[in-house]
Amino acid sequence: EAPLANILSVNVSSSQLGRILNYGDVEVRTYTGGIYMRKVSQPYLLEAYIRGYQERARQRQEKEEIKANEEALHKRMAELEGYSQNSGKPSSTSSTTPTQTATVEKPLSQLWKLLKTLFTVRYEENGAIIYRKHWLVLLKKTWKPLLLFIILLITTGLISWRLVSNQPVLFSGWVWVLVLLFLYILTFFWWDYQFLDWTNDIYKITPDQILDIERKPLGTEEKKSASLDSILSLEHTRNGILQLIFNYGDVIVNVGQSQFVFKGVNNPDQVHQDVADYMEARERKKREEQVIRERQRMVNWFDIYHQETEKFDNSANDENNTKNNSEEK
Repeated sequence: EAPLANILSVNVSSSQLGRILNYGDVEVRTYTGGIYMRKVSQPYLLEAYIRGYQERARQRQEKEEIKANEEALHKRMAELEGYSQNSGKPSSTSSTTPTQTATVEKPLSQLWKLLKTLFTVRYEENGAIIYRKHWLVLLKKTWKPLLLFIILLITTGLISWRLVSNQPVLFSGWVWVLVLLFLYILTFFWWDYQFLDWTNDIYKITPDQILDIERKPLGTEEKKSASLDSILSLEHTRNGILQLIFNYGDVIVNVGQSQFVFKGVNNPDQVHQDVADYMEARERKKREEQVIRERQRMVNWFDIYHQETEKFDNSANDENNTKNNSEEK
């Protein structure tokens, strides 16, 4: 999906058979990619509909901007009228500002946040979207300690059975307890290291930038960031039968001469769309800020015009008063 205001072009393509049977492909190009509607009936009529709705959206946006400009101008005129009526003092309506009471929200504890997002591959936090790699990537990292843990469980069961049945074992019971306990602790730390290595590799999208953070437990940390404004193109890939079945892959973000690769993320189509949505929201916010600046500039020009008019009227009144006084004398 894409807002109508973000449409750059609408293209229609069809084959010879499509032209005979009146069907074809319609491609809608936007700032962040394309929307493809394949083999639709009456493609040129659909193109006309899209362009018509786009023109309506443009006209509606222009009317809203004109209305907002009029409201800002009327508000400023009312403020100036209040100043003039109160001998240069602001009116009571403009001087009173509502006091805002700060609402204190009890934040979640760090432990609760950790437990809540422990195995989550996508979650939102403070307006940002955070991604981890797919759980199959976690399984690739942790299958060896898991296999060792299973072997230890089987070994513990066999040794316990032989000790209970008074069958001979290589060492005494206490030696086996110490050895197995040491191996269990070693396996746990091995698995925990691999799990932390998986959970520390995150990809993050904020309203103004993207981040690629890779952190090794007890090791180095690499962090890359780029502004959403500098993104040139987006693409995603799913290679191999496993990635197609389990729906995970890589999302490639081209930023200038470099690339941000979100490796092994779940549902790369959604990640692709999330980045595109944030880019469109960023572009829309920039346009709105530009409109607000233009509106403020217009109000400032009106203030200057009002001040110069007052100066001109005052000087004209002074000249008239001086002339009348001289005539009376």
